[in-house]
Amino acid sequence: MLLKQNDFENALNYLKESIHLLEEVGNPRQLWQAYASLASAFYNAGRSSEARENWGLATHLINNTANRLSDNELKTGFLNADPIKSVLSSSGA
Repeated sequence: MLLKQNDFENALNYLKESIHLLEEVGNPRQLWQAYASLASAFYNAGRSSEARENWGLATHLINNTANRLSDNELKTGFLNADPIKSVLSSSGA
């Protein structure tokens, strides 16, 4: 909502705080989504290097999750899901 109101600094702070909490509880799904949201916020604020960094962190978490999946069909389905493909394509992976 803050992003839609062009309140980038508060949105960035909120997302950073969310990431800190998600790291504490160890929720990789929510964490990669938060990093992707933070990357989008940085991108929209014209801060492309910080956006790339956060896309990379989201991609790293996605790849770690995929690598832990022993079922190849499940892994393929995960990596081909639209939200995952969106993050991977945004990061250049």
